[in-house]
Amino acid sequence: MSVQSSQQSPGFVGYVVEVSSYTELRAHVYLQAPRLLRYGAIAHVQDHGSNRQYLALVVDVSERNPVPLVNQQAMQDLYESLLQQGATLQQIHQAIQQLLSPSQGLVRWTSVRELRLRVLGQVTFGKTSSGLQPRLTLPEEPPRPLSTVEEPPQGLLQQLLSRGIGPRGLELGELAYNPGVNVVIDPLRLNMHLAVLGQTGSGKSETVKRLAAEYAWRKEYIARRGGVIVFDVSGEYSGITYQPPGVVPLLDAVMNPASYTQLPAQWLRHAPKTILIPYDLSSISLYRQAEWRYASEIGLVVEDLRRRYGGYGVVGLLYARHGVYRIDGRNSIASISRGQAAALLASNALLIVAAPLPDSLGVGEMVELSPTKSEYYEVAVSDITDLLGVLDIGIVVSVSALAGVVSVAWRLQRQYGSRAVDQVATSLANAVKDMISNILRGVPPEQAIRSRIGGLLSGSFVNVRAWLNLLALPLIQERPDANLDLAGVQAALQRAYPFPGLTWMEYLPQSLKHAVQGYLSYGGGTAGAVARGIRRVERMVSPFLDVSQYRMLAERLVSGFSVVHLARPSRGEVSPHVARLLGELFSVASASYAGDHHTLLVVEEAHNLAPADSDTASKRALLRIAREGRKWGLSLVLVSQRPGFIDPGILSQASSLVALRITNPDDLSSLRRGVESATQEAVERLPDLDPGQAIVSGPAAPERRIPLLVHINMLRPLQARAP
Repeated sequence: MSVQSSQQSPGFVGYVVEVSSYTELRAHVYLQAPRLLRYGAIAHVQDHGSNRQYLALVVDVSERNPVPLVNQQAMQDLYESLLQQGATLQQIHQAIQQLLSPSQGLVRWTSVRELRLRVLGQVTFGKTSSGLQPRLTLPEEPPRPLSTVEEPPQGLLQQLLSRGIGPRGLELGELAYNPGVNVVIDPLRLNMHLAVLGQTGSGKSETVKRLAAEYAWRKEYIARRGGVIVFDVSGEYSGITYQPPGVVPLLDAVMNPASYTQLPAQWLRHAPKTILIPYDLSSISLYRQAEWRYASEIGLVVEDLRRRYGGYGVVGLLYARHGVYRIDGRNSIASISRGQAAALLASNALLIVAAPLPDSLGVGEMVELSPTKSEYYEVAVSDITDLLGVLDIGIVVSVSALAGVVSVAWRLQRQYGSRAVDQVATSLANAVKDMISNILRGVPPEQAIRSRIGGLLSGSFVNVRAWLNLLALPLIQERPDANLDLAGVQAALQRAYPFPGLTWMEYLPQSLKHAVQGYLSYGGGTAGAVARGIRRVERMVSPFLDVSQYRMLAERLVSGFSVVHLARPSRGEVSPHVARLLGELFSVASASYAGDHHTLLVVEEAHNLAPADSDTASKRALLRIAREGRKWGLSLVLVSQRPGFIDPGILSQASSLVALRITNPDDLSSLRRGVESATQEAVERLPDLDPGQAIVSGPAAPERRIPLLVHINMLRPLQARAP
């Protein structure tokens, strides 16, 4: 057999020898082709007779019987030399047989490599404003035998794998078998959601870091508004508490983009950057000193980040039970006003916000957080808050205000007797009227509250902030930057609420009287259970993180680069906080959507927030985003090492997939069932992947017909990448 490769194209390696079906081919490879002789490699097939070209996937490699490679010119020269020496034809025949004998070693014998190929599509070219651009289409007819098999031109692959995306494409890495060909995904198609799955040690977190960093670097090419939010369960993304040696935290690439990318990254340079540290307020003692100790823990984080990013303003903000604190270090803590807190939320500083549940919760959330098992609890909470005027479309605007009213009413009834419902309601309403009158005459609100409510309770403890929130409710709902001083409370009392022509100071005493009557009419046992339940929930919320400041915080997260840090110094049970935050993020995104808003929401350890075997508030919130988020520019990235533990209803919403090494049979089965773009062939390959290798598929990939085996580029500073 003779092969003259000099007459073929530079990438030539062999021929198609059989067309088994419309898409199945067999080819023989005669030359060295290390990039093609691998399962999953991509081959370029040229049918010179019909002038068509194709891309095909290598699905099997085998060895055929050895054949000699003979130089025809040398054979002719040998034949003529033997004739000139007088050799007979029989002698010449015997000499040639010896030359061809494998035992003589005089002729190079080689085995034929056979490839089984699956045609991915036919390469066609269309005119665009930038010239002819390739596309991969359904073949008009299959390639014929003797079509040449070649290594694919890098330029052709790169054009196909970045077609129509331009500078917004997120570069994950390179094709594993075609180094130099970048693999990009389209961020605009992430609104159909993405699953990043892989077992521990597969490179999953590094893949997510690359994805999130690319999204932030290229944000100005993606959408005018929106941001990136990462739920970090270990501190690996922020570098707080946990920072393995040699691993780059995502926050480093965000704070110093010029060290990691040559892109302008203009959005990232000017976007607000936030580290939100949720914590369970009920895990901290009721005493003010406990708050200061926790503020000192946050101060250590502030000091660490200032050392790492000295040229950037780093400020801490703590919402607690007794106040709001600005933190500039472990020994630099100061109480600040509501207006000062709002100014920090509006700033461009790297803001570390430690926040418990806000003072605004849904009725359903209050039921889940309450220990009471009373069947009347949910109805009672809804009725009382509705009558009181602090219920807004199922959301209790101020849990602390509700708790203040219920707590005082319950204590008064125990003083007056169980039948004194009207007396309690009238006494409390009259006390509120007197408070309002005193405040309008210039008495400081805190003094008026202690005087009138404290007088009713014979000097017992009064939660002043709760009653202050009730008096200033219209201002709290509308003005996150307003202080609850005398002028602010006076303005709130004179605001029309909830109906035109009726001010809040006129409406409040009436509504409070009706609310107390309705609450106490449930009877002693139920009223006591409701009071205890509301009181338990109140201990978990900060009365200083009111509805408008929480909305302002959510708007900051949605519009900038944010890490929700769930490791230390976060403490206690934070899943209710995550659920509430997800709900608020959805509300902000849907309320402000204008078609140019795209926010990437990355959820690490998604199986914890959306477990398959239990119903949780966080799972319900994620399911809502998974089903409806794309309409409002929310792109969900579900990250997990155990896809079998993720709720299948949520996992099925992820149309695109980045799958790294997975060996657990249950997880492989769940992946195949749960993700639409996970083919059986791709799933079977996952156990054999090396760390840092991933299979990418789905609509986020520019060319869905080409299965992508990618070597992920880990985050590294630019100088570290130099050869």
